[in-house]
Amino acid sequence: MLSPLALARRTHKAYERNVEPRVLRLFRGVPRPLVYQARNFKEYQVAARAVAALNNDWLRTTWFRDHGSTPSRVRGYCAVCDTWNAFAVDSTVCSEWEGRRVPWWTNTLSCPKCHLAARMRAALHLFESLVARRTDEQIYITEQTTQLYRQFQRRHPHLIGSEYLIDSTPKGRTNYSGFRCEDLTDLTFADAQFDHVLSFEVLEHIPDYKAALRECARVLKPGGRLFCSAPFHGDERHTVRARINEDGSIEHLLPPEYHGDPVNPTGVLCYRYFGLELLDDLRAAGFSDASA
Repeated sequence: MLSPLALARRTHKAYERNVEPRVLRLFRGVPRPLVYQARNFKEYQVAARAVAALNNDWLRTTWFRDHGSTPSRVRGYCAVCDTWNAFAVDSTVCSEWEGRRVPWWTNTLSCPKCHLAARMRAALHLFESLVARRTDEQIYITEQTTQLYRQFQRRHPHLIGSEYLIDSTPKGRTNYSGFRCEDLTDLTFADAQFDHVLSFEVLEHIPDYKAALRECARVLKPGGRLFCSAPFHGDERHTVRARINEDGSIEHLLPPEYHGDPVNPTGVLCYRYFGLELLDDLRAAGFSDASA
């Protein structure tokens, strides 16, 4: 049996070559994402080492070295558009890696057609790869004003989206722009209403995220799935950045960090980075099978 690293390198060979535009014609069909599932911290560490080695191999390719710096375009497959495209690379936000500045890949590699960055395209690609897709599935997604919502809506007709509105719109109602207001800790939906709940980069902004997880479990049908993403720092335990005191005030345990919010121009506070203990939180909230 191949180790995760050997499997990753074998699977990734074609993608590595695809960085070079001259080999684009070699590719046919729809690629499937390489997925590792981890149900505990030890399994996560094994998978993380394999993924890190794969990414490092990619960044050490001759094509990257010859450029001398990060290229402005990187070719790859867009599952949203179902085409091979040259993705735009934003190098304004970078990390240090082996003495080089490397972009935060999750928030760049924007597709010129659908205009979605890597993490957004990955969300749709993974959802439709890992979950059986039917046109009659009832889906709730915790956003509505975004391009990602519109792409999901085009492909899944029974999709309901919402935002946490700050314009005094009552929960469960829509405002003058047609956006629905929902509080993920106190949803207005009926029990067992949805086949799937989707939530991307939302849980970190909810002080009582465990209540949000319980609500997601409540509105899901038996066998339904919560499919979510949130900031993860690679550790076993959460890092709490801020919390709500009994008097309702916010106590900052780390310097305040605000993330972009489509309905709030001042941004939204990040309360925590998650660790793998989130899997235990999911099980406690009523999910029988939780994995990263």
